[in-house]
Amino acid sequence: MLVVEPVTDSVDQPQAKTFAANSNEPVTTAEALYSNGTLFHGPRLQGIQTVERFDDAGLLAQCQLPTIADADCGSFIATLHAGGCQPFAEDYLLQAMLIWARLKYGAASLPSAVGEFISYAPMKAGNTGQAGDKGWLELDVIKSTSRSLQANIALYHQDGRLSAVMKGAKVTISKSLNEAFLVKSEPEKELLS
Repeated sequence: MLVVEPVTDSVDQPQAKTFAANSNEPVTTAEALYSNGTLFHGPRLQGIQTVERFDDAGLLAQCQLPTIADADCGSFIATLHAGGCQPFAEDYLLQAMLIWARLKYGAASLPSAVGEFISYAPMKAGNTGQAGDKGWLELDVIKSTSRSLQANIALYHQDGRLSAVMKGAKVTISKSLNEAFLVKSEPEKELLS
């Protein structure tokens, strides 16, 4: 069930968090994630930059919204008021689950459910020639098996303010999806069309 709870000024915002990039090398980078079959998203949804921490309990990743013109959004134009939405950034919460499943089980996955979604302060995409807001994704595993993952995921602005949360989100994990997520060369794409 998708629930969007509008947040008014009278409602207390969750306390801001402080995040820092790993002083060592990141666990993985956007270049690997969007080319090795972990993620399959096109350029406007390729916002996860690095995974800074990964373990059995969850992950922490840095993200940044690209430049996105409203004309390119169709029915998914961002609404940036308190409780509004930024669909491109909010997709990153689901992408974090796909990353965790791939790193943990070596398998691709697809979202199957979201228990609850709450938007607090949507992130802003970039305008012409400017990049969008930067932020952090924090995934906390509720439970997992080699076939499924259930987690809570939060998206934070770079300054630590909470942007949005997904509670009780689920993905189905299957190694049979691995090949489908690999980036195809142009001749292969033509044969498949």
